[in-house]
Amino acid sequence: MTLALAVICQDGLLMAADSQATEQTTGDLIRDIRFPTPKIFPLGQSVLWAGSGDSGLIQRIKYRLDQLDASELVKPISTLRTTFRRTIVETIKELMQMSIVLQNQPNPFDSEYLFCGQSNNDGWILEVLWNGKDTEYKERGFHAIGSGKIFAQVMFSMLLHHKVRNCELGQAKVLAYRVVDSAIEVAAAGIGVPVQMWFIKQGCAQCMDSSELAQIRDTVGLWKQTEVETLQGLFGLPE
Repeated sequence: MTLALAVICQDGLLMAADSQATEQTTGDLIRDIRFPTPKIFPLGQSVLWAGSGDSGLIQRIKYRLDQLDASELVKPISTLRTTFRRTIVETIKELMQMSIVLQNQPNPFDSEYLFCGQSNNDGWILEVLWNGKDTEYKERGFHAIGSGKIFAQVMFSMLLHHKVRNCELGQAKVLAYRVVDSAIEVAAAGIGVPVQMWFIKQGCAQCMDSSELAQIRDTVGLWKQTEVETLQGLFGLPE
């Protein structure tokens, strides 16, 4: 289970996600096993992506995506859209031919993939589903996938007044962190800390380390406290 989101801002774009992977044991006693795992992956210096679904399936998709030629990854989204869609669908078709799918059981190939990147300094966001359906979210500038996406969609809608498309990257990082962190707090299970984040600026993809994320977490905490004090001030309540 996963929550991953992508945001386009004024001077770049970013992807944030939770870090919890969940697997079930086999045998007589079935239990969920949870452990941290990377969920955001770079493709060259201009594309980031994440997947939601079976971990083994996502690993196979990653292997195929990593084989794409670097020259392909800087092409316009109109071309990349077809490339990503074809890579995902062909990989899943091959796995279907080698797999045993039981009736009345969940579809083991049900998965979704989120891409974001820059082509000629123009940001874009793309979702591709396991069956080949794809949707671009360039104009909206935000999208989320995974079991926690409904929480992220609601929380992001509550922050629309910040006009993230017009925000600088530093501010967008704080907004994205708050959305993912709040979703983790609200979700009953399936997604968990820590928040992980990558960003692209001026044609360079970078992963944020724990110290940078800690600074953003502290900024989010200060933001929340300022909101409380502001609301109290509007109603003349004691701080």
